[in-house]
Amino acid sequence: MPSVAATRERLDIAPEVLEGIYEISVHPPRQSAAPWLFIEVPHGATEASDYYRLAAKIQSKLPKDLIDFFFVNTDAGAPEAASWLAERMARHHWGVVTARCRIPRTFVDVNRFIDPSSEGQAQALQSRGVLRFGLTAAFPAYIDAPEDHRQLKGLHGTYHQRIGALYRQIGIRENGYMLQLHSYAPRTVGIDRIDAGIVEALQAAYEPKAYAAWPERPIVDLICANADRTLTPAAPLVKRLLANYRRRKILAEENATYTLAPSAMGTVYATAHPKRMLCVELNRGALCEPYAPFVASKANGEAVARLVEPIAETLLEDANAGEAR
Repeated sequence: MPSVAATRERLDIAPEVLEGIYEISVHPPRQSAAPWLFIEVPHGATEASDYYRLAAKIQSKLPKDLIDFFFVNTDAGAPEAASWLAERMARHHWGVVTARCRIPRTFVDVNRFIDPSSEGQAQALQSRGVLRFGLTAAFPAYIDAPEDHRQLKGLHGTYHQRIGALYRQIGIRENGYMLQLHSYAPRTVGIDRIDAGIVEALQAAYEPKAYAAWPERPIVDLICANADRTLTPAAPLVKRLLANYRRRKILAEENATYTLAPSAMGTVYATAHPKRMLCVELNRGALCEPYAPFVASKANGEAVARLVEPIAETLLEDANAGEAR
């Protein structure tokens, strides 16, 4: 068990870029005893260049117009939200590390375990009488060439070797906080299989009349428990964050769209560092103005500030309360 002194000693983490895999940025703290925040954006490959860089190396036959799926399925606005939060906490002299993944989940999802046997089939979840579609597999079904699996598994492993180390470095500190930050589409669209027909299925689902029938998602969803609530990391922090969102009249819920699923790498890190680990989904319809499904959507600066400020406020409150205890 590390000593209190060990968890407050100077922490040296340098900015780092591994092209096509991750970008790590750092705001060093003013004092060695200052709190630290690690922000992971696992679906941070949001630019067309991210897609084309890796697509050029794929041997499998890719569906036509697959970049449409890329834009629908990547976390538009999340990297900008992470940058805003990092700068906000740095102004309070916190140390902040941000890790943005640049591997498109169109080819391999770094927030999943590698399990090629699932062949892209989503897990159907039943909750509140409404069928919700859960987590897709690490590999979509159209990635079927063995050399692609080897290459993508290598990228996945390289990413987590570095990101896992950052979770450990920040998580061991008595005043270290961790946040996995996502954005999600405004509605839950009923796509239950990621295969060669994914683009056509999405285009049909996003036809205006069909799209209007899909269930709306909350502006913010805190993914803070597993399905049977035997894992509820950072429960006091979640309660404080929900209160801060509600005080600002922002619709925030707990596990309305997803839970901490066993197949998600975020669950691994939440299990290892349960006291100060948050997973937050921000609604792209509110974060990106305007949001459009099949093209690049940029975050709106005012919207980012509105949705992310309660996270900053909650972290500052919790750290101050810890100092007072």
